[in-house]
Amino acid sequence: MGSQNMAIPIPEENIERFSEVFNKVNYITVQLPLESSIGQADKVIITEDNIFIGDFYQNPKVIILDKEGNFLSCINAFGEGPGEYTQINDFVIHHEDPKVLILSTKKILAFDFNGNFVEELDRPISGGYKFLATKKDELIFYVPPNISSADPKHGDNILFSYENQKVHPFFTSKFMEEKIPFFADRNILVYLDNKTFFTKHFSDTIYVFEGKELKEKMYLDFENSRKLKLNIFQEHDSNILNNLEYMQDYVYHMPNLHLSGKYLVTCFREKNYRSTLLYNRTKKTSKSISNATNDLDGLLPYLNVKYLSNNTLISVHYPDEFITIEQMENSDHPLLESLQQETVSFVFAIYQIKD
Repeated sequence: MGSQNMAIPIPEENIERFSEVFNKVNYITVQLPLESSIGQADKVIITEDNIFIGDFYQNPKVIILDKEGNFLSCINAFGEGPGEYTQINDFVIHHEDPKVLILSTKKILAFDFNGNFVEELDRPISGGYKFLATKKDELIFYVPPNISSADPKHGDNILFSYENQKVHPFFTSKFMEEKIPFFADRNILVYLDNKTFFTKHFSDTIYVFEGKELKEKMYLDFENSRKLKLNIFQEHDSNILNNLEYMQDYVYHMPNLHLSGKYLVTCFREKNYRSTLLYNRTKKTSKSISNATNDLDGLLPYLNVKYLSNNTLISVHYPDEFITIEQMENSDHPLLESLQQETVSFVFAIYQIKD
């Protein structure tokens, strides 16, 4: 059987008020020791007992917190020696054999939840940029097309399964044109309910696999006349994306993929604004959020989604984002008082999605 196609509707307008989508918002402030500070939260994973935050680009570390946001430990092994990494491309939690796996440029490193180095593993796939731990003996790797095309062993493949010490390519790239620019994608691979979900920058399709078999294509139903045509990169470099007048007429996918049993979240850029798309997988309806009136508590009017679980969406923010709100009259919100009195590294905004 072939794969099925399913359209994800794109709203004509963004929501005007947060209360159209959310019931309430709560906050957790996180304070990190100076030596364990990070520049940004590129990836967040939450387990039954812990919160893991990875900074890939500014200050490569993985921070480990308890569920209340209290600091526990830090994986900080920058270097070129054994048990060290020169950069972090991605990290995952291996649940069946609990440990943190860090994907670096030439190796995979395993650490325990106390931040201690456990072992160093050979990387079975050259050019692996993102990966998943799907079950005890399987890892799935994504190799960007521009890197995959440089290795004759990869062919046109960009997704690979590594199981029982064997590599199995299972998805061929549709984006092999060399001139399409590469972007530092963060959340483009998700494993949920024994399915692998994959997408990438500029692709309007989210591919759904069961095992290595493509079962479904979920596509963002952008208006054809407004959808960014990738052949523009045959005539222009990536700077065309910064041409506000030109891009005013186009829309394209900027993936920030998160899934729960009921919801799917990602992002797109339209009319030069970045919007968060919240798709109800049960009702097959969508809402989009850019800058909206935060009528829940009057604080930040936008999202920076880093995690989704059931009906809970988590957005990560930094103290500087709240400065203008602090300066407003009558800004007596408890969070603002906390930011003024404590040294806060970042803030988790925890939104409850309306059914």
